[in-house]
Amino acid sequence: MKVFLAIYDEGSVTRAAQRLCLTQPTVSYSLAKLRELFDDPLFERTPSGMRPTESGERIYGDFCGALALVEHAVDSNKVFVAAQSQRRFRVSMSDIGELVFLPPLLERLSAEAPHVALEVVPTVVEAIPEMLASGRLDAAIGNLAGVRLGSTTRTTLFRERYVCLLSRHSGSIGDQMTLDAFTAARHVVVSSPFTGHRMIEEALREHGLAQHIKAKIANFTGLPGLLARTNLVAIVPSRVGKVFLTYGPLRVLELPIEMPTFDVTLHWHTRQHNVAATAWLRDVILETLHESN
Repeated sequence: MKVFLAIYDEGSVTRAAQRLCLTQPTVSYSLAKLRELFDDPLFERTPSGMRPTESGERIYGDFCGALALVEHAVDSNKVFVAAQSQRRFRVSMSDIGELVFLPPLLERLSAEAPHVALEVVPTVVEAIPEMLASGRLDAAIGNLAGVRLGSTTRTTLFRERYVCLLSRHSGSIGDQMTLDAFTAARHVVVSSPFTGHRMIEEALREHGLAQHIKAKIANFTGLPGLLARTNLVAIVPSRVGKVFLTYGPLRVLELPIEMPTFDVTLHWHTRQHNVAATAWLRDVILETLHESN
């Protein structure tokens, strides 16, 4: 089941083998046995990678659920010793999360659990509950107001607000972002299914500034270089703005318009609530991100 799910997720036998720390022939052998068992190829080679057949799609959900139950049964009876564990945790976060959350988390893990691995899995917000339920994610961090609760549990890490980020050399804008300057500015927005910050573009539209959106980019990490060399203005979470100030000649100004604050939350599946390993991971995330708040 692990081999099947790895090939499904990675779209490649080679990448599945790397993910499972197995040799490629071992993964190919396991796939051959599965094909024999189900009397179906399960995957077909395409120019874009291994694509599941109809049968492959049908058994995918069953395998996810079955493997999650097995792993839960095993993990719930294990004693977790962080300093000795070689477990690989899979956490969903956006590129913003990688900028703000990942450095202190990895620093903490290196000190307390040097053999533990952390894999960041970019996941569209709508898919997070299913990924948690199937065991393909251990946790999800971010602005995840759109995630339905159901079998998902969450806790708030901190409350965040938005600010303006722009070049230090934008001479037409002074030490304060006035409403006139903001409405006259040329804006850049980030449009990505991996982030919950869609309200930024919505806020600009509500203030009649849709025509002032002069650029759309796929992730926040492209902003510093873009802003440093143009007169564009971006709306970003305050912690992101603080990080970006170290990237180049940029500055942060308060917004002249009202925008709601938002909660950065940690989500996990209720089935994992009392599993020692994932409970430890959640405690590390909570303590680390509260400390850096």
